[in-house]
Amino acid sequence: MTLYRQTDAGEWEEKPAEVVDKDVVEILDFPEDRVHFRATTTVFSTFAIATREPRFDVGTVTISSEAVDPGERATVRATLRNGGGTAGSRTVTLTANGEPVATQRVDLDLNERATVAFEPTFDEPGTYDLAVDGAPAGTLVVGDLGGDGDSGDGDANDVGPAEPDGPAADSPTEEPSGIDPPNIAGLGVLLLIVLASAALVRRMPKS
Repeated sequence: MTLYRQTDAGEWEEKPAEVVDKDVVEILDFPEDRVHFRATTTVFSTFAIATREPRFDVGTVTISSEAVDPGERATVRATLRNGGGTAGSRTVTLTANGEPVATQRVDLDLNERATVAFEPTFDEPGTYDLAVDGAPAGTLVVGDLGGDGDSGDGDANDVGPAEPDGPAADSPTEEPSGIDPPNIAGLGVLLLIVLASAALVRRMPKS
């Protein structure tokens, strides 16, 4: 417990004080269900009694790597400072996606600083938002979430083999037929002449 006096500027200053002995409490007939303090002051003012408590402030938080394999360790470090009024202890918690994964007990004197380190491991692939007592450390990626993504070694703009130039590649080769159409017509005319001559010979009178 600490006794404070309010100054004319409105600030609080600590005043030396001591607990009143129980015998004095009985003599002065003070209530025995309370704790009584005695202090000396030269001026009247407003007084307050408060307790001194440690206050742990989380400073810089870092992560050793942004991506690891499943089961691989990643180191998270956090700087702590006791900015309270007295020495004390505190349990510091590492969380992943808001869930506790590790804790450490830290003892610090008044205004003392310390660095704590966690080495969590995660077996399941995924992304984990890490924080130390609410102070973010960063996002840790576990495993290869995107896959290999390979679609082959060829260029997407590659085309098939070039076709040779020239008319030979554009049109099929024609095979010659046995008889051309003009030749067929000529044979037909010749056959008609032969048949007509044969008919005339039959109709001529015999001598």
